[in-house]
Amino acid sequence: RSRPMSGDAAIVAVVGLPLLTLLLTQTSISLGSALLLYLLLVVVIAAIGGAWVAGLSAIAAFLIVNWYFTPPVHTFTVSEGQNVLALVVFLVVAAVVSALVTLAARRSLEAARARREASSLVQLAGALLAEDDPLPGIMHELQVTFGLTTASVLRPSGEGNWTIVASAGDGTIAQPSDATATTELPDGSVFAYRGPN
Repeated sequence: RSRPMSGDAAIVAVVGLPLLTLLLTQTSISLGSALLLYLLLVVVIAAIGGAWVAGLSAIAAFLIVNWYFTPPVHTFTVSEGQNVLALVVFLVVAAVVSALVTLAARRSLEAARARREASSLVQLAGALLAEDDPLPGIMHELQVTFGLTTASVLRPSGEGNWTIVASAGDGTIAQPSDATATTELPDGSVFAYRGPN
């Protein structure tokens, strides 16, 4: 599997915050513009990796902006009330936007998963209607839909031995103990699989 998205977001935060700070400190940028640029970075981090990483990034950005761009600079003291308000509003907006972006990304993933599963069910139904022996097609659809390495239906053949009724994926599973997990079927057979990938 690929690295979790929160890991990608952490990398963007660790690299992006110092890089953006370096670029902005080389220019004479206003506090408002700096806050907007940091907010954009926090939103990108939220879209990649979720609310926790984005929340920590927002707090880090809040402290960075306070230190480098809020008079008096290089202190955590804020001399003007409107700048205090700007920093607090930045933190609240960053938190709310991060939560909304994370929720939208999660719903998008759930919708994509639901579409894949619905498509798989349609194809399974088609296999049941179109083939004399639909089991190989069903096994293939299950293996692909759920990202399994191997899926097999095993039937007990006496004295602890098993017969492979159908299989899909890389290699075969000769007995239940070779599988990641198993599910017992009504006729005494077993659905066994390895994975997901």
